[in-house]
Amino acid sequence: MKSTARVASRALVGMAGAALVSGCISCPPVVNDGVVQLPCCTSGTANIVRVDTGSAPWKVRIPSLTYSQPVLSPAPNIAWATVDSSAWVRPPGGANPDSHAGGVYSYTIPFRVQACGVGRTLTISGRFAADNTASAFLDTPGGPGSSPFATQTTQTHGFQTANITSFSTTVTSAAAGIYTLRFEVTNEQNGFNSDSGLAVSAVIATNCSSAPS
Repeated sequence: MKSTARVASRALVGMAGAALVSGCISCPPVVNDGVVQLPCCTSGTANIVRVDTGSAPWKVRIPSLTYSQPVLSPAPNIAWATVDSSAWVRPPGGANPDSHAGGVYSYTIPFRVQACGVGRTLTISGRFAADNTASAFLDTPGGPGSSPFATQTTQTHGFQTANITSFSTTVTSAAAGIYTLRFEVTNEQNGFNSDSGLAVSAVIATNCSSAPS
């Protein structure tokens, strides 16, 4: 288990088309074409944007497909732990969360770093749980992340409270472009379809310096 990383901010609801805010403590996640737009900030200020599952526009690619689809909200499962301000999501296909084949499901939330004329340090942090287990990656404008920066230690019970996993990764001198927070969820299969889902409580913190980006 990773050490718990706590970030103080309130839960926010997506507001498509809202104006980008400069130097806000808790910024509404503005979404354009399915991509969260990180607001610009001025020297010495910071922005914090929530991208929780259940509120931000997460998508998932199921093992049999080469493209991603919007996630769905599953029926409540009493075995699944509550992960802070997030909600559990599941792949499409099947009326219930217990109707998914075994394999790796790729959950993604893209976000854009604006060309704002100041240097930025990004910190993406939070906690997650998965059925059955998951690893966290960060894809950058330079290409997909090849190594996870957080991985659950359990292979089968990543949905339990004891296995909620903290994550944090930092990008210094973050270049403008599209980044993607990605979770690879492995759904175990023992000869039959089974529950599968993901819950992520996550914030993206942008700290701005005086140096140009």
